[in-house]
Amino acid sequence: MAETIPLVKTAEQVMSSFRKAFNVVRDRLPSMFPPDVTPRPWFFHPDIVFSRFTKVHERLKIAYYLMDTNVNFMKLEKVEFGGIKGNSLGEDVIVIFQEFDEAFKLFTESKYNPLDASDPSFLHNYETFNMIMADFDRRLATIVCKGYFDCSGLESIFKLIEMMGPLLERELIMKDFDDKYPQVVRLMNEALDTCFELYEEQMAYKRETGRMAVHKNMPPMAGAMIWAREVYNRVSIYMESYARIEHP
Repeated sequence: MAETIPLVKTAEQVMSSFRKAFNVVRDRLPSMFPPDVTPRPWFFHPDIVFSRFTKVHERLKIAYYLMDTNVNFMKLEKVEFGGIKGNSLGEDVIVIFQEFDEAFKLFTESKYNPLDASDPSFLHNYETFNMIMADFDRRLATIVCKGYFDCSGLESIFKLIEMMGPLLERELIMKDFDDKYPQVVRLMNEALDTCFELYEEQMAYKRETGRMAVHKNMPPMAGAMIWAREVYNRVSIYMESYARIEHP
């Protein structure tokens, strides 16, 4: 299914572009007539022409959403939580994964054509599926928040965020998890402040003694370089993960 998603997305974008092109041409049509010809604008309502087109387009967008949702929820099978509650949270996620797999059979075992605008079965199943998904999202939001509070530090927090991926962008999950991002920013600032304090302490020691504090039995130059690398590594692993977070 993952291989099909780009094709469905492309088809949806083509239909969207065609609809936008119609609007552009309709607005510009009067200016396209020669000066000696009376313009004849398109006064008809677009629904007269695009009634079936719009229905198919909406179904295509739904199909894309369903396929994308399926791909993201299938990843739950491999989710592993750390921390004290890791095993318990992992078991809860597996239950959601299994229930989602069963719920998605509304579509995988259906016999209708989802793009057939004359058949309402697809839309009925979609409404049913959305109600089921709302329950999954609420339960998953609770699990993710528990996993967050069970994290031991920034490293495990970033692993949690990367592990859940696009699922954190789902509306009901985002509603519960969104207030965690300012906390992540605060923890990042604290990590940076710690590195700066280490730097200030090192510079103060150098001003006082004329040399840098290094590990025992290390040459001054090599020891200073190793110290700088260690301070850099303290925050660089966080910065890479921090930069990958897409959040407004």
